[in-house]
Amino acid sequence: MNRVAELTGLLVPYDAAREGAWSSREAAHLLARTQFGFTPKELDRATTEGLNATVERLLVTQAESAEYQQAEAALRKTSLATGEISDLKVWWLYRMWSSANPLSEKLAVLWHNHFATSNAKVRSVPQMLAQNDLIRAQALGDFKQMLHGMAVDTAMLVWLDGNANRKRHPNENFAR
Repeated sequence: MNRVAELTGLLVPYDAAREGAWSSREAAHLLARTQFGFTPKELDRATTEGLNATVERLLVTQAESAEYQQAEAALRKTSLATGEISDLKVWWLYRMWSSANPLSEKLAVLWHNHFATSNAKVRSVPQMLAQNDLIRAQALGDFKQMLHGMAVDTAMLVWLDGNANRKRHPNENFAR
């Protein structure tokens, strides 16, 4: 198979007749690509539900449990109160591991890496948290809206030295 056919073959929808029946192997692959780990119970559920139902479930925002909401809110509050990036990381890791919406968390990491910023330069946990919230809110949504939001995001503007913009000497980091 040539390289183009090999790459475009990845775009072909899953076909049980061609690929073989949906099994725990395929379900494990899907779950590994869409979340940060999974339990045997989650694997059994995905295997039993089948591909289409599992994908639909992953794409639809699920309600978070009261226990999760309480813990997430406490970790968020701590990170804002201390202003420590390590506390913000604990909050985000908790979300990654415990959220009922793992695909949104996985995509939040992807988009955070794409729209690269760092607290080493921004030096504001509230701004980094707000950016994280913005990315997550748009992770499964309209890319154009996310792009617009990132263009006016305070952490991104600090990251790109937007404060150095002057009428006669514009900073070109934003344009790059």
